[in-house]
Parts: sequence; C-alpha cells; structure tokens
Amino acid sequence: MPEGIKAQLQKLHVKERLFNELQMLRKSPQRIIFSAMIFVLMATLTAFSWDGISKRLIICMGLALLSGILILLPKLPNRISIPLLAVYLLYVPLKTFQRMELPVHDMSAIMDGVTELTVAFIICVYLLIFLFTQSTAAALGGGSAFFLFLFLVEYYLRQFRGDFLMPGDLEATGTALTIMGSYNYKLSPEAVYTIIYFLFFIVLGAKIWIRMHKKVHIAASILAVLAIGIWYYIVMDTPNPLGKEFIINYWQMGNTQNLNGASLSYFLLLKEKKIDIPNGYSEKALDAIAKTAGAEYIPPPWKNDAEAKYHHGYE
Repeated sequence: MPEGIKAQLQKLHVKERLFNELQMLRKSPQRIIFSAMIFVLMATLTAFSWDGISKRLIICMGLALLSGILILLPKLPNRISIPLLAVYLLYVPLKTFQRMELPVHDMSAIMDGVTELTVAFIICVYLLIFLFTQSTAAALGGGSAFFLFLFLVEYYLRQFRGDFLMPGDLEATGTALTIMGSYNYKLSPEAVYTIIYFLFFIVLGAKIWIRMHKKVHIAASILAVLAIGIWYYIVMDTPNPLGKEFIINYWQMGNTQNLNGASLSYFLLLKEKKIDIPNGYSEKALDAIAKTAGAEYIPPPWKNDAEAKYHHGYE
C-alpha cells in the first residue's frame, strides 16, 4: 500500500475515534461533569494559594486545565502511556519529595543521600501498590493519593507538635483523634500549592494505564519485589546507607526532618528501635550467669566490727 494512502487511512481512523469519543461524552456526561469539578476545585485552590507570584499562578492554572483535559481523554494507547510512564517516574517522585518538605522547611539542611533514598522510597510505594493491583494507573494515581494524605498528616504534625510522623504515633491514633478538635486546621498558601500539584499527579497517574501480557506482569512483579527488598536492606539493614551517616536529633525532632526529610526520618527512627539480640541470648542463659555470679561472689573484708555492723544493717 502506498505511503500516502496509508497516512490518509490513519488520519481517518483518528478522526473516527475522536468522533466516537465525542459521541460517548454526549451520551454519558459524567466525565465532563467530573472534569469541570476538578478544574473548579483546583482553580479555587489556586485563588487561595496565590501569594502574588505570577509564575505560580500560571503553573497552578495550567495544572488545573491539564487535569480537566486529561479526565476527558480516552484510554491512552501503550505508545503514549509508556513514554508518559518514563517521564512520570523521572519527574514526579522528586517533585513529590520537594512538595512534601517545602511547606514546612526550605530543604537547605537536607543531608547527602536523603534525596536519592526518599525518591527511591516513593517509587517503591508505587511498586507496592502495583503488586496488589497489577495496574500502572492504580499504582501511580493511588501512590500520589497516598503521599497527598501523608503530606497532610506530616504538615499538621509539624504545625501542632513541631515534628513529624514517628513509629509510636501509629499506636496513639485513638488518643490523637480525641484532641483533634482543639487545633487550627488552616493551610498555608505553600501547603495549598502542594495539594494542587498532588491532585495533578493523581489525575495524570490514573491516565497512564499500560496493557501488559501475563508474562510481562509476572516479570514486572518480580522486579518490583526485588526493588522493594533492596531498598529495605539498604536503609534498614546497613549501618550507613549509601555510605552516608544520617543524624537523628533527639533533643529537637523537628530538626531531624530538616536533615533527613519526614519519610526517611520515620524509617531511621524505626531502625533505631530494632534491638540486636546477641548470639546465645536466652532467659536460661541469663539465669545461669546470675547463679554462677552469685555462687562466686565473695564479700569484701570489713576493716572493723563497726563497719561490718553498719553494712549488715542495710542488707
């Protein structure tokens, strides 16, 4: 078939597909309504977050418009979804880390290696969701939704308590719920700006739906498990991850987040709670040591009777 005729057939196919999509939108306007709602929500948040910086206003309105358009689009073919996935993984995890931290500190004190480990953690969360759902759209969109929720938790903890989410906080959730009403939940413009970004990441991620053969699903799942396991081993089982020595400031926990970021700080504290049990440790071994020590103990000689009476009086 001549190339000219082939190109014309492809154009006709694209036009026919667009016409069919428009017909579907007319018959089922839910997507149009949802698209409009997302745009209005993000535009409203933009009005609250704008602090006079024109560049920020343009970015927020652009993200709102793109989100509305993405919702109206049909499912994207693999030839578009795969490059989008690469761009998403290269850009969004790093931006997610930055947007989670910048509303509470300027990131100027972040230590070497923190960015790499946190970005890897964010990707591992995507992979973990993928393992359960076997869907790239659910992994990316759901992962960004998780980090939006985590950001709000971290933000309010910093505002109310001056620190970040710690392992012990998960055990005290019930206590926290009883005192929530006494706090002020107003968000700063910087925090609202972060929420706008996350909403866009959720919408964009949910559109990246890659169709895979069963064998590809299995291979991707195996690689996901390996990647998560490697990250856990590096962070939790090596003394100095990536050859870096991270600092936990127990006297001022808020400063720990300034140094390590909230997500990595959580795992560093969790790592500190792990107790290394020596080889041969057991209750029986301790009891045997105590009995041996008691049997071999010889009290020191007293200098005189008065000193002996004094010490025996306190036994």
